[in-house]
Amino acid sequence: MSTTEQNRATAIKAMQALFENQFDSADAYFHPEARWWIIGQGDMPHERVRELAHKTEGGHSVAKLTILDTVAEGSKVCVEAVGNMTLKDGRLYQNTYHHVLEFRNGLIYRIREYFDTVYVRKMFGETLYEE
Repeated sequence: MSTTEQNRATAIKAMQALFENQFDSADAYFHPEARWWIIGQGDMPHERVRELAHKTEGGHSVAKLTILDTVAEGSKVCVEAVGNMTLKDGRLYQNTYHHVLEFRNGLIYRIREYFDTVYVRKMFGETLYEE
């Protein structure tokens, strides 16, 4: 399997693990210096994204991530997906995502995440991203 195809497989595994709140498993796919850029929020370390995920999606009862498409070239992989989950309070959360992942030494080093930010704030509140 080529490096590009290995990166694609890693990207899919990481996205699914994150969506299923298997954060410890997902962390194994990330470089120690991994950084995220999230639309509307800017750049942040992987640890901060993990905190936000626990705050919003932690403890959901049902989750399914459907990968719609991937594009892999060189050290980058793009993943387009739709997520459906039932939050612990019973609300249904459905969002569409586009991730651009950049790899270094077989691990995710940079990630850019795009999704419906208005919907996120409606679901989780206007102050979600404040520290």
